[in-house]
Amino acid sequence: MGKLSSLDSSYKKELIDRDENKALSVVKQCNLINYNRSNLFYAPMVNLYYPNKSRQLFQKSNSLNTCYPMLHFH
Repeated sequence: MGKLSSLDSSYKKELIDRDENKALSVVKQCNLINYNRSNLFYAPMVNLYYPNKSRQLFQKSNSLNTCYPMLHFH
């Protein structure tokens, strides 16, 4: 199981076969590769009213982190 734990989460998600005619259920596949099944259905929230706001906020916090790294803006 050592090699599977080092896999990236997005790669593990690609390994899951969601086809209806699969040999193993999604639950069993997730258990085998130690992947949380809820991650298969997670969709990040998008701000529908201000789609560029989150990008602008990220850029501003990133520039603050560059100028003032001791403040740790997130």
